[in-house]
Amino acid sequence: MAIGLKKMKIKIYWKFSFIFYSLAVIALIAANVYLSNRIPEDNARLAIRMLAIFMLILGTVLTYAVAIFISKPIKRMSKAARLIARGDFNGISFMRANDEIGELAAAMDHLSGEIKEKKARVDSEAAKLDMVLSGMLEGVIVTDKSGEIISMNPSLRKLFLIDTQSIAGKRPLEVIRNNSVQDMADRILKQKERLATQEITIAFPEEKILKVNAVPIISSGELEGAILVFHDITELRRLEKVRQEFVANVSHELRTPISSIKGYAETLLEGAIDDQDNARDFLNIIYQDSQRLAALIDDLLDLSKIESGKLKMVFLNYPANALIIKCAAVMENQAKAKAITIKLEIPDNLAQIKVDETRFSQVMINLLDNAVKYTPEKGTVNISARPEGNYLQIDISDTGIGIPEQDIPRIFERFYRVDKARSRELGGTGLGLSIVKHIVQAHGGQVWVKSEPGRGSTFSFTIPLA
Repeated sequence: MAIGLKKMKIKIYWKFSFIFYSLAVIALIAANVYLSNRIPEDNARLAIRMLAIFMLILGTVLTYAVAIFISKPIKRMSKAARLIARGDFNGISFMRANDEIGELAAAMDHLSGEIKEKKARVDSEAAKLDMVLSGMLEGVIVTDKSGEIISMNPSLRKLFLIDTQSIAGKRPLEVIRNNSVQDMADRILKQKERLATQEITIAFPEEKILKVNAVPIISSGELEGAILVFHDITELRRLEKVRQEFVANVSHELRTPISSIKGYAETLLEGAIDDQDNARDFLNIIYQDSQRLAALIDDLLDLSKIESGKLKMVFLNYPANALIIKCAAVMENQAKAKAITIKLEIPDNLAQIKVDETRFSQVMINLLDNAVKYTPEKGTVNISARPEGNYLQIDISDTGIGIPEQDIPRIFERFYRVDKARSRELGGTGLGLSIVKHIVQAHGGQVWVKSEPGRGSTFSFTIPLA
């Protein structure tokens, strides 16, 4: 730019020099004609020479001055143009000349103002768009019309563990390593589809199910690129599966006692009611199944309330010893029926715990009931408690049949049974341990189990101290 200004100054200088010296030559010719007729020839020549030298010096000085005068504002406008090109609108000077250069300067001032305003508008829109993309939980990829990635939001980079530096000029397949995603981009860019939707499954960095939507970017009727939006629907699909399994399990669990009640009732109606011995047995079975049905419904209602957050709990301070002893006393008769000994190994000076008394008792009785049910006759159930930091840890151990290692991770799932036939025979609903887990978690604690087949199980849970 500086070289261009120098050339411009030189051109201006030579143009004015040419004009001035042309006029000077004409003036000298006219002076020569005029003086040769009025003064001696020698004196005329000397005068003309002196005049020519004077005109040469004067012309050089005036031409240089004029060139500087004209090129200076042009130089200033050139500097202002460079500042505008860099996005700096603060260094522009306003010229108030009334000639053509002044009009040019005014036009540049107006142009810079328009550019500044439009740049500010574009920057504002770009900042808003960046904020929207950064705040989206869904992953977003933007490609140009050739299919190369030009933008990717943080959610997608986090989802696929992608380094920002590695996306420039790459295609979706090179970054995400999924053929379905690349096919969707190609359908938009090459086949000119208006919408492409597909569910994909990824295994890295963890298994997830994603719903991908792809749409074109159209500007002035021309295809400029594509946008791909990634929705994580893993949890939605998991909940759908849980719901389906829950409905199937509930239907199965309800069908069993209802079928039994219906069958024995029909038998009685068909004449078995007159057989006093069998009739009493049938009625007893109907009663037991109705009790089981009522327990299942109660457990379903409790579980529904707990999971939906509608189960109200009142947390108060209670002495841990008293609550544990009270729950153990409830199970005494059931334990005596199988000659099972319930042992208490709890210190007398246990601190108070902050619990909902009803729900805490429900947890204890559920665990003790399972321990007694699955422990053979003349076995032992042991209850111990000890402080662990800000929590009280309670352990309920038995000498029962134990739980196979492969079943332990699923033991707290709804309707999960290790031995389905035996569980139903003992009156279990398959929901007790799931309810225990949710109640303990609602108190801010944790529950877990350690077991060895044939040697018994130990269920442990923590409850916050008061």
